[in-house]
Amino acid sequence: MRSWTNRIIVPLVLAWGVCLLVGCRTGRPVEPTTEEVAATAETVGDTETPTEEPSPTNVPQPTQPIAGDEGDATDESRPVSPCDSRRGDLFGNGLIGSEQVLLDGLPGASVYEIDLEISDDLLSLLGHEVVCYTNREGVTLDEVMFRLFPNLLGGSAVVSALRVDGQDVEPLYELADSAMRVPMAGGLEPGHGVTIEMDFEVEVAQEMERNYGLFGFFDGVLSLHEFYPVIPVYDDEGWNVELPPREGDITYFDTSFYEGQVTAPDELVLVASGVEVAREASGGRQVVTLAAGPARGFYLAASEDYTRVSGKVGETQVNSYALRGREDGAELALGFAMGALQSYSERFGTYPYTEFDVVSTPMMALGMEYPGMTAITLEVYDLDATVRGVPAPGMMEGTVGHEVAHQWFYNVVGNDQIDEPWLDEAVVQYATGLYYLDKYGEPGYRGWRGSWIDRWTRADQAEIPIGLPVAEYPDGAYGAIVYGRGPLFVEALAEEMGQETFDAFLRDYYQSHAWDIGTGQAFRRLAEGHCQCDLTELFTTWVHPEAYSGVPESSGSPGGGRGMEGWAVLAEKDEYSDVDMTDLPVDHIEIKVLRQVLEDAGWDPGQIHDLEEFNREALEGELDWLEENAQEDDFVLVFVGAHGRYLRNVLAWGTFFDDEWAEIPSRRRVLVMDTCQAADFTRAVSGDPAPYLTVAAVDADEYGWCGLEEEGLPIIGGVFTHYFAAAFSDDSADADGDGCVSVQEAALLAEVQQRRYMHDVVFAVPEFLEMYHSGGSSPEEDPTFPDVIIDDAIGQPLCLTLEHSR
Repeated sequence: MRSWTNRIIVPLVLAWGVCLLVGCRTGRPVEPTTEEVAATAETVGDTETPTEEPSPTNVPQPTQPIAGDEGDATDESRPVSPCDSRRGDLFGNGLIGSEQVLLDGLPGASVYEIDLEISDDLLSLLGHEVVCYTNREGVTLDEVMFRLFPNLLGGSAVVSALRVDGQDVEPLYELADSAMRVPMAGGLEPGHGVTIEMDFEVEVAQEMERNYGLFGFFDGVLSLHEFYPVIPVYDDEGWNVELPPREGDITYFDTSFYEGQVTAPDELVLVASGVEVAREASGGRQVVTLAAGPARGFYLAASEDYTRVSGKVGETQVNSYALRGREDGAELALGFAMGALQSYSERFGTYPYTEFDVVSTPMMALGMEYPGMTAITLEVYDLDATVRGVPAPGMMEGTVGHEVAHQWFYNVVGNDQIDEPWLDEAVVQYATGLYYLDKYGEPGYRGWRGSWIDRWTRADQAEIPIGLPVAEYPDGAYGAIVYGRGPLFVEALAEEMGQETFDAFLRDYYQSHAWDIGTGQAFRRLAEGHCQCDLTELFTTWVHPEAYSGVPESSGSPGGGRGMEGWAVLAEKDEYSDVDMTDLPVDHIEIKVLRQVLEDAGWDPGQIHDLEEFNREALEGELDWLEENAQEDDFVLVFVGAHGRYLRNVLAWGTFFDDEWAEIPSRRRVLVMDTCQAADFTRAVSGDPAPYLTVAAVDADEYGWCGLEEEGLPIIGGVFTHYFAAAFSDDSADADGDGCVSVQEAALLAEVQQRRYMHDVVFAVPEFLEMYHSGGSSPEEDPTFPDVIIDDAIGQPLCLTLEHSR
């Protein structure tokens, strides 16, 4: 296997539970019955600020004090952030009168200036970004992190011309190229600001499988979900970056200000966070300037076919966009959005922006929240349709109501949506019930409440905590617990506190934590302050039961007490004289090292099958063995080391492997390929809807390297497999510090080490470098060569030590 490469670990299939809930009425202008409301209540989800005293006013606060103890943020000895002066008056256009104070508040909030050019075919973006960032933490920062989410969402993002205060710097990449470390020379002291500038190029996704249709170009609609380089939250974990789990949302950002200048084809209708503040036209292109902030992000959707209807709620213009021919759907969505904005403004605090947009996009989810706007699936705009068993108007109302509530709990009050998803999703579910109460009275609330019960029943009403991180929920339980059991907890909390006291508490939680980060701890502490009561028992019962250690027996989890087992097929072909290809005389070393790793992790040796010199029939037989023996909770590993050309031309890999793979019942299936164009073979299973993890030693346009003894280089066999196997005993690979090196972590470390070996050892030999040159490639000129490609549809760390994985 010889290989060339040019990208890093890309796609991890993650599924966000886009905060979507469904509605409860058929769209008739009459009050629904309880049965009507309950019948339409179907959800598709899965999608802390320290305040001890109640505070009745909406006072902007920094995310964290710059230095010293909490509450010391007004120390006049601290430097004034240079970022504050970069907020132009244009941001005032997007804020209602009572919120204009924010223009001089939120000291040190980041300011993003983004120039974006959308190609004529809408499939690529060119961008230039300048970020003014202030260290508002209590420690010196040696680097500032950025997330590059397109590299996880089926597209790609490449950064170039990176500068810090005008000086060129080289970033470091990790987490499948979705995290970029920008070094700060000498460290960035607390209270000090820095300007970070970069160019970026984005390839827009054209398949929904990796992103639920949130990012990409589909059916004539461009949806730009998390498309630009963005700084994540720095909290008690340090830079809060991780590979997002399969379910749940992926964003966790501080409040910032965004100025975007978008150049696009003239006929394109742009719908974006914030407000339009300027527009020019030249040569068939439009240049639109947008201002959004304070906000937790910036989103844009665009289509030539959008039409708009508008209304007004207080100082806010509400716009509803739909594709031509669906104007009736746009009108209905407008009415739902206006009603929800009115309800929540009266209950929690006035909506802060002068504009709110509802835009229809083609997505697999029902809806997704963004600052100042929400995207809603095209499905519900056909008002005569039934969407997932629910009449489209009813589905639309619940979805719009839920997403609008996120403007209060996600955008204004932020939270860690990966580690504490209940804090926005469960609260928003409950808030949507209040919208139904305001609009339809008790029957409306009871109907929406019925949807919570239905969701929870999908997990057999198991008493699984609502306060777990997304990745810790058993298969299928996240949506049932967070969206179903979660709002029932909020309701129970209201009953315990008394409804009037609870209503005052929730309003205070919103107002006292506006533009800050909320936590479950602060939520509870403030609630106890309002009711002057001890809520330990209630929170222990629902949110964080001390004795919880997994799925209770009542949840119907498979396995019957058998315990997780490991099953592996390790296939390697070294001899190719029968097919007129070059032999790889390495004595099946890759099988040997991986078997040793598995046995060291406690796997039963009898459940590890070595397959040497395999053909298609033999490989199919071993996959059948896995199908017959592995159970749903078991860990299954399939490794293949061979010439890529052998797999493609002789085995006809694409004609059989995906079907065989899909028959293996395990929900912890791992496929590792160390071949030429390895990613081309792992992608054969990318359409599998069941959980899996694939690891490709190199990308689909790259050749792998297998060291031979006669070459005199230190590694014999596949270079990736060598480092991958070694990583499981390397403590430095344990990036999350949980005491176990996961398969994902081992692959990430192996990528770095493989890359270094190729550049420092293999390319140092002229004869070997010439092999690449003769094929028209110059990998020595690409510092990211070679790349490992991970496709993670499991979304949680997989440790080979079975007890740890459980």
